[in-house]
Amino acid sequence: MAKEKLNYIHIIVTVYVLQLGVDMFRMSNMLAEDFGTNGWIAILIVSIFVVGIIYTIGLVYRLGEGKSIFEILENHLPKFMLYPFYLGVAVLWTLIGTFIGKHYIFVLQMLSFPTTSQSIFNGMLIFLAIILFSMGIYNMVKAATIFFFFTVWTIFVVAFYLPEFEFIRLTTHFFSGGDGYIKGFYRVFVTFFGFELVLLLFPYMQKNTPVFKATLIGHLLLTSAYVIASIVCFGVFSLYQLKYLLVPGLELLSYIELPFVERVESLIFNLFIGEVIVSIGFYFWGAQEMLIRLFRKHSKAKKAKKLTLALIAGIFVYSMQFDTLIQVHEMLHKLSLFHTAVIFGLPIVLLSLLFWEKRKEKKSNAKSI
Repeated sequence: MAKEKLNYIHIIVTVYVLQLGVDMFRMSNMLAEDFGTNGWIAILIVSIFVVGIIYTIGLVYRLGEGKSIFEILENHLPKFMLYPFYLGVAVLWTLIGTFIGKHYIFVLQMLSFPTTSQSIFNGMLIFLAIILFSMGIYNMVKAATIFFFFTVWTIFVVAFYLPEFEFIRLTTHFFSGGDGYIKGFYRVFVTFFGFELVLLLFPYMQKNTPVFKATLIGHLLLTSAYVIASIVCFGVFSLYQLKYLLVPGLELLSYIELPFVERVESLIFNLFIGEVIVSIGFYFWGAQEMLIRLFRKHSKAKKAKKLTLALIAGIFVYSMQFDTLIQVHEMLHKLSLFHTAVIFGLPIVLLSLLFWEKRKEKKSNAKSI
């Protein structure tokens, strides 16, 4: 029986799910603080920038002819350079996965469970993510597909606010009353994190998968969701209200009244738990893939899996000291700085190695002639 392979639809859905996060509900608050009036336009600007990075990932896949990024790196770089990199990225991705879950749990507590222990909730979330990533990449992608259909429809809830929407609130001024564009562009860029994990999926894809096109479509779907949600918030709330409200998206949903649901915002936010579990699971899986490379010569993949679980447990214990949402935001900001270096640096390094390899091949072919 042929081994299952991921097709471009899987990539589209996975990219959308990995990029989507809790920040969707607080996006308009960040935009109002950093850019002021019509801050939603910043999403489009940053999205174009992200497309450029996605293009480099597609180029890596095409030039490398679908080879694993580990194969490319290990064919050209020595172990003493790669092993610290693998270990560092594994720790970074485990930290990011853990604190993504912690961020979600803090907001969930504010909505529904203010007296329940945050550590218990976060532990349950991480446990579910461990079960998910231990099932393998193909089952993880299938889970992402299911949760995609659970949540993608929620963007149409904004139709309830069309009668309340006023174009005059958007004003004719652009980026007026914001605190800082550079900080703002970076904060918006961080909300798109997740697409970089496509680099690890190369060996699992069908041959000649249009990686750039699939990743681009998934990214543009999410961009559309962010823009629609932000425009509605800017058209319903005043700029002052958006700056004051911590999570405007949930505040907006709280005004919807349905006969069969008491609190719509809680229902919709709870649906996003699946997306969060998938994101955490993918980051843990990515960390495990990095650690496996440390033991590849000795066929000790089981040791890498045990090391991954130990790393997750250690970081979970470490994360318990962060007991406020502000502390979690600050930690995620610090982690995002290192993560940005990986997102920019890894594709560039891979492209450089592939260009050098192609150049060597041309020279050797010219000599043989």
